[in-house]
Amino acid sequence: MEWYVIDTVVSPSVGVCFSCIRGFKNLKLTIWYQADIFLAPGSMIEPYDKGVLINGKVYPITVYNVTRYNKELWICMKEKSLCPGSQSINNKYCNIYSKCMVSICPFRLIRQDPEDKVTHGNF
Repeated sequence: MEWYVIDTVVSPSVGVCFSCIRGFKNLKLTIWYQADIFLAPGSMIEPYDKGVLINGKVYPITVYNVTRYNKELWICMKEKSLCPGSQSINNKYCNIYSKCMVSICPFRLIRQDPEDKVTHGNF
């Protein structure tokens, strides 16, 4: 069964991502997962033997939970996410990377430490 990613929120303090996905008959679910990839809005995903197919390529993923989508909860999660990439404004820099448990920034933000040294790449 194919699912389409509508939106994704990152929880940097625990390193978990939450994606709102839509599938058969417009059924919306929220998937809680951890992976080295990011389920970007617009991506098509499909469950696979050892992970998921994302736009036709297999990626490993650890799924913690799947729940029915709840609009109010989703809005709350987006508002309370400390990840600057999860915000609706276009951020270029990450100022919380020292607290972030996500190994690779899915938003490709540039980390900026408190001493204003800018570094690129993985966190």
